[in-house]
Amino acid sequence: MKRSIRLYLPILLLLPLRCLFAIEVSGSVYGKWSTFDSPVIVTGNIIVEAEKSLLVEDGVVVLFDHGVSMEINGELKMRGSVVNPIIMESRNGGYWGGIIIRNATSQEGDMRYAIMSGCNAGVRVINSHFEIVHCDVDVTWIEGSSNDAAFASRSGAHLEIDYCDGSVNSTLSEAYVIDASYSAIEIDNCNIDLEIIDDDGFHYGTGVILDHVTGNMKGCYVDAYSRSLAGTPSPIIGILINTNDDFLIDHNGVRIESGSDEWSIAVDLQSATIDLNHFSIELLPTSDESILVGIGVRSDSEVTVKNTIIANFNEDYTNTCYSCFNWSLTSNLSILFSTLYNTANPINPRISYQENPPLIYSNPEWSDDYYHLLASSPCIDRGEFGFLDPDNTPIDIGLHYYPQEINNTEPQISDMVPRNISIESVYPNPFNNSTMIRISIPETGELGITLHDILGRTIGYLSGTYNAGIHTLYWNGKSDGKDLPSGLYFIKVTSGITSVSHRLTLLR
Repeated sequence: MKRSIRLYLPILLLLPLRCLFAIEVSGSVYGKWSTFDSPVIVTGNIIVEAEKSLLVEDGVVVLFDHGVSMEINGELKMRGSVVNPIIMESRNGGYWGGIIIRNATSQEGDMRYAIMSGCNAGVRVINSHFEIVHCDVDVTWIEGSSNDAAFASRSGAHLEIDYCDGSVNSTLSEAYVIDASYSAIEIDNCNIDLEIIDDDGFHYGTGVILDHVTGNMKGCYVDAYSRSLAGTPSPIIGILINTNDDFLIDHNGVRIESGSDEWSIAVDLQSATIDLNHFSIELLPTSDESILVGIGVRSDSEVTVKNTIIANFNEDYTNTCYSCFNWSLTSNLSILFSTLYNTANPINPRISYQENPPLIYSNPEWSDDYYHLLASSPCIDRGEFGFLDPDNTPIDIGLHYYPQEINNTEPQISDMVPRNISIESVYPNPFNNSTMIRISIPETGELGITLHDILGRTIGYLSGTYNAGIHTLYWNGKSDGKDLPSGLYFIKVTSGITSVSHRLTLLR
């Protein structure tokens, strides 16, 4: 017994000593932050100066004092991982000022698998190149502070945002989640959430602002919501586009919910020449005073809408929901191969509605908040002529196509057996009730499948011998029969010394 105590005593002593390795920083910083330094406590504004570099490794926790921010003039590399993301949050319940990348001397800065919360500004990029991948940025706008977007690119910046979640909550002023102006921006497969809660109805909110930008936006979901504590809610805009530059925007979903008696618009186009392709837009009026528009066009715009669904499922407020509206005498709007459901279409000579084949005016029949079509949907195979979906059937209308089981050729052995272990797909993701996970295995053997929460705790485990090929698993968002809360989860597949991981987003 004494031998056991003597053996484990050094380990027991070392465990509480970890907090002694925490560091406090302010002013100029550079070098590397690892878990041996964690948590890093930021007591004053910090800066990575020009020609300097800071590497933040996976699993590091950074705690910011109220009002403190981080500026990068050199190089920042945040390298979190699926299981051990980097955590950045406020230390004492206040709000910190986010990260600004300004005139950075490095063109290779990035932030991967990081979570930012408790801040009144997210990541702002000015005249620099920066990439943000698999990150969550949650911003709250507060009174008396320099509030800013979750993601912003300005003045010659080049910002890439991939597989990220950005949210802004505001009770005080106008707010926006992504703000891009006079820069290049690429937004792929992101969830963008805006919530405006006020008591006077005068605070406009916009999910995404694209002002004189180049780049693309695809595979994104924009959810903009406003409500009032007393009186009329504020009007909101899902996506605001003001550009005639080279910008590609397609395959996006937009939902706006408001009871404002002013115009709330899912996609607002101002001085824009652009095509909107494969959108799914949902209008959610909450009162008989609601005025909601799917696609609105203003001055000097030429807009073509194709393969798009605009729907209002509230039968009580049909006359105040418009699929499209053109306010300008100098603009034109054409609607082709689209579905317009339960909306009022204004008699407007500046809007051209396709007559042959006619538009669809029935329920699009999608299955969830992410607009996946049901097998009975009238939007299947009704898209633009001459184009095919990945299943080699005529393209569908809307953000997602409905996969049809059509295969006229016998698969070859080389097609059936994958070369490497991988997680082929997670669908849907984000998900609510259940998600389908497809795993490819190159050879028969033992396989371990583990589910983790964001803290790295195991919430599910499966092992056994699996044959070579593609296997499909389903997860219902439960552990030990109990529903898990909304959040980030991770699946890890291990075979021998090889492992792959994938992020899952559960939304209740």
